[in-house]
Amino acid sequence: MQHVEFIHIRHFNDYYHRVKAAPALSLFIDFFWETDFDTLWKQYPDGFSDVLFPNTGYTYLINLGTPFVMQVADKKFPMKTDGFLPRHKAIECYHKPGNKIFGIKFKTSPVIFEKKINFAEYRESIFPLSYLADAAIIKQIKTEGSFTELVTIV
Repeated sequence: MQHVEFIHIRHFNDYYHRVKAAPALSLFIDFFWETDFDTLWKQYPDGFSDVLFPNTGYTYLINLGTPFVMQVADKKFPMKTDGFLPRHKAIECYHKPGNKIFGIKFKTSPVIFEKKINFAEYRESIFPLSYLADAAIIKQIKTEGSFTELVTIV
């Protein structure tokens, strides 16, 4: 499997859709993103991995394609559905053809205002998003098409 550095500016700019959050959401959300790997599948037909370096905040991942694997430290997690991703450690994502992800990078997760959650418990693993996000919103995101439509839903 080929490893592609996530920090590589051209890769990040060319193979991801990314948009800053609207001012009304910017206290909580840094940006929205969606993978776009069509060019990379031609170059790496068996798949590749990329790394998310440690960061503050959390990321919500909504799987719009085929399952993939994420690794936090030495633990690998099969991602068949959606996930709540801690960002205090480096995370490697192993992509396979058909893999497509929509993400929301939070500065502070808004669920702290709605639910009594101890975020210290969410540090060593990737958790199903169903614990923390409204199922109707996730379902609507999975049925819409364009990146712009997905950002509008959120």
